[in-house]
Amino acid sequence: MRINNVILSLILMCIGLPTAASNSDDLSQETPDSVFVAQNATEIFCSLPKQILELIPSRLRRDMTDYYLQADSIHNVTNNLGGTSHLIDLTDEYLKVQVTDVSTMEIKMLPFKEQQIATVVYTIYGEAADSKISFIDEYAQELKSEKFFKSPQLKDFFSIPRGSLTTMKEIEQMVGFCTIEYRLNASDNSLRAYLTIDKHINQDDYNIIKLFMLDSLVYDWNGKKYIKRKQ
Repeated sequence: MRINNVILSLILMCIGLPTAASNSDDLSQETPDSVFVAQNATEIFCSLPKQILELIPSRLRRDMTDYYLQADSIHNVTNNLGGTSHLIDLTDEYLKVQVTDVSTMEIKMLPFKEQQIATVVYTIYGEAADSKISFIDEYAQELKSEKFFKSPQLKDFFSIPRGSLTTMKEIEQMVGFCTIEYRLNASDNSLRAYLTIDKHINQDDYNIIKLFMLDSLVYDWNGKKYIKRKQ
């Protein structure tokens, strides 16, 4: 009887009846789902992770861009704070949105090697405008910002002539902490930084400081990171 069972098993294997092993191999050869790759600012905006843009749900972002692109219309949506949000500008390479009454977000697509990444600038206009800069790859994943942009220090915004009675150390003591507004350029790949300290320091101190303060700093994208332009 045992011999017959062995012979039967051999016959089944020879005629190719499916076995558990063959089924497992079939599953492993299934075609994987296609990977999302953002092609433009709209797709980056609609797929931004929550830690970058939590106030506007993704489905509402899609409504905003559809109205703008297909109906040539500004569509106001209710954000998670109960206020309204709307698009200000939108092209393939650039997007600007009014997130709340006191905040905006800009997105700029940048060439990076053989791919694209996006610079995202979120600015809050409180007592003084203050921005956060982030970088997103074409798979809508956040990247390490320090790889692409070195944040300016307070001293970078000042040009103090040799022999001046005012020193950088004195200016640092007057300012205490600095707030910086970043602005992206819709027509090129530059980034501009503004020192926004005038609203939260003593006016007499500011009158001294502004004598040495630069209007702004400009950074140019070189295909790998932002480089500060020489003044």
